Amino acid sequence: MPVPPPPFIPARPRVRRKRRSSAVPAPPPPAGLSVLSAAVVEFDADILRVEVVFDTTAAQPLAGVGGAAAVKWAARYQGLAFVGIAVTLENFDTLQLTLSLTEPEAGGDVISYANAPSDIADALGRQLAAFSGFPLA
Repeated sequence: MPVPPPPFIPARPRVRRKRRSSAVPAPPPPAGLSVLSAAVVEFDADILRVEVVFDTTAAQPLAGVGGAAAVKWAARYQGLAFVGIAVTLENFDTLQLTLSLTEPEAGGDVISYANAPSDIADALGRQLAAFSGFPLA
């Protein structure tokens, strides 16, 4: 009499466990740079000068703006639209923008920044995010 084959018993599925990483997780990126105020300091028929104050300190000042594209800045003041032509670092927390008249535009007095990518940052590496409609004083 032939011997019957042993019954088939499937092997247990292998369970792989995740290894714990011994690396320290990277710190979160710093919060973005913020505008605290924007005030018109000079308005001539074709030119508008605005001082923009940021949330920086003397210990962690704004980074140089030598390569900043002034055309990323725009403003509307007294029913006229302006586009940036120069950006100057005035202080550890202040930029002076010079903007040139483009055309009439109805609406309130506001300033905007188009970020693509941002070229305004501070010593901590925080960058200014795009914004629009920030009130001008």
